[in-house]
Amino acid sequence: MAGAGGMVVAMFTMVPTEGRAECDEDSNHSVLDSGEVIIMISGHVWQVAGCDEVTSALWLPAEDVLICNDETIISTRMRTASRWMQHC
Repeated sequence: MAGAGGMVVAMFTMVPTEGRAECDEDSNHSVLDSGEVIIMISGHVWQVAGCDEVTSALWLPAEDVLICNDETIISTRMRTASRWMQHC
C-alpha cells in the first residue's frame, strides 16, 4: 500500500506455529439456504454460523475450500472464511 508522500507501508500478521489449525481440502458440491448449508463433494454436510451465511452464499459450486479444525471453512478462490456450527 502506498502511504502519504509515496512511502510504501506493508502490514503483516504474525501467526504462531503452535496451535495452528489443521485443514483438509474439499470442494463445494452445493450451497443451500442462502449459505446456511454447504454440501461438499466428499459427501460431508456443514451448517454455517448465522453471521457468516452472507459470505458462504457467494461461494460457487465446485469451489475449492479448506475445512479446518478451528471451526472455519476457507474459500481458496475468494480468500474468505465462514465459521461452521456443526458437521451434519
